[in-house]
Amino acid sequence: MVINLPLFVVVISVGANDPPHRRYLFYMKTITLVVLALQNVGNVILMNHVRTAPGSKFINSTFVFIREIQKTILSLLLIIGEERSLIGGLKAIYNNVFLQPKDTIKMAIPALVYTVQHNLKLEAISKLHPAIYIVNNFQCAYNHSKMN
Repeated sequence: MVINLPLFVVVISVGANDPPHRRYLFYMKTITLVVLALQNVGNVILMNHVRTAPGSKFINSTFVFIREIQKTILSLLLIIGEERSLIGGLKAIYNNVFLQPKDTIKMAIPALVYTVQHNLKLEAISKLHPAIYIVNNFQCAYNHSKMN
């Protein structure tokens, strides 16, 4: 079986004559890309190890639930930090979540689909070799980006 993956080469020139903000943005984008790639690979390898190791296993839905709680707490902290006060953050959450129920429902439907998707990804991680999973996941993302 041969898997053909496209090779992307991006050449961006950052010279000494460029403004400082352009160099800063280039370095931040590069660092962010590297950190996210390492996080993704590390997450897949760790999850594969945990799911295939002998001994008692955890339930996928429990892992997904705890992960969603962690993301909720982090989001709340970011909103409070953005508003620069606890009261301002809570007011922003109240105004954007409870006073706009249609928008909240529009966001809840993709969140439910994401939860199902994450459960399926955990099952796939436990059944596939990590390298195969990462390549397949990249190829799916690439095909999705070509459709848009």
